[in-house]
Amino acid sequence: MAAEPTFLEKSILFILMAEAQEIPNTLLTNHYQAMLVKPSREKLRDLGLIRVREETGRIYLELTDLGWKQCVAEFGAETPARVRAGGSGSALYAVLGAIKRYLDQADVSYHEFFLPTPKAPVASTPTEIEARIRTAYGDLAREPGGWVGLADLRDRLDGLDRGQVDAALVAMNHTKSVRVSPESNQKMLGQRDWDAAVTIGNQSRHMLAIDS
Repeated sequence: MAAEPTFLEKSILFILMAEAQEIPNTLLTNHYQAMLVKPSREKLRDLGLIRVREETGRIYLELTDLGWKQCVAEFGAETPARVRAGGSGSALYAVLGAIKRYLDQADVSYHEFFLPTPKAPVASTPTEIEARIRTAYGDLAREPGGWVGLADLRDRLDGLDRGQVDAALVAMNHTKSVRVSPESNQKMLGQRDWDAAVTIGNQSRHMLAIDS
């Protein structure tokens, strides 16, 4: 039997509760800056607190009914002694207690309070899609002109049509400031990289660089 979730693992459960829907694992790392390592992911799955789904090399997470019960049990609970240091744990449990008081008084269920995060508007024009690509690249690149893997780039383009993104990358590759190239050492590529590649001139390209 797996041990009780740690404070960090419970924090992941709270994020999934707040999202109130299935989310890609990359949202935890890219948006929330919270890393759910494989041992913790498997532990929470084995405890029946989360559902884990894999599709085309990507991992998706969702809170189970038991996971919801685990989270609800923390609302109004005392701050665990081991997380009081630094104040962040105490602040979290103070907020949880305040939410519980409101929901109890308003007779509102937790499922009514925590609603799925609205999906970002889907870009529909080539100009909008290119702007999204450039923004995602800027977030990922260490410096202008630095190489960024298309697999990482696509993680930031959830909701966009794959064909439209590919068309935008092909068009951008024809400009002087943009390069879409194959990985020089293809032994380093995993299935995720191959799945994210775009075909240009009968060649799979895995990397993007934008000079300006």
